[in-house]
Amino acid sequence: MNILIIEDDRLLEKTLELRLKEIGHEVILAENGQEALKTVKQGIHFDVLICDVLMPELSGPSFIWEMRKLIRSDHICVVMMSALSDGESFIRKLEVNYDYYLSKPFTFGELNSILDEIELKKKAG
Repeated sequence: MNILIIEDDRLLEKTLELRLKEIGHEVILAENGQEALKTVKQGIHFDVLICDVLMPELSGPSFIWEMRKLIRSDHICVVMMSALSDGESFIRKLEVNYDYYLSKPFTFGELNSILDEIELKKKAG
């Protein structure tokens, strides 16, 4: 799958990139929501969005709202992640539509399970 990762923690971003490429995924990186919007405007295709909630310049939820104004995104699975203790309830209050939530720190196994589930759903149609 093509995966867009939006993460301002460079170490986490690079770790995710390496691990996801190891298991056969194509990875696109963006350090913040503004950078990710440029990717969307360039027409770069992705199946999965892995997105931090709080980032400089443009937050994860704000990016999702802007992305949905620009492109048809119902085929994109959104995985939100946050180190906030109440991150998931915070996102719900913002009324952001997402498919999965990961609380930081998370294991690669947790993320991989989500990606396996996404792949199965996409294959099932």
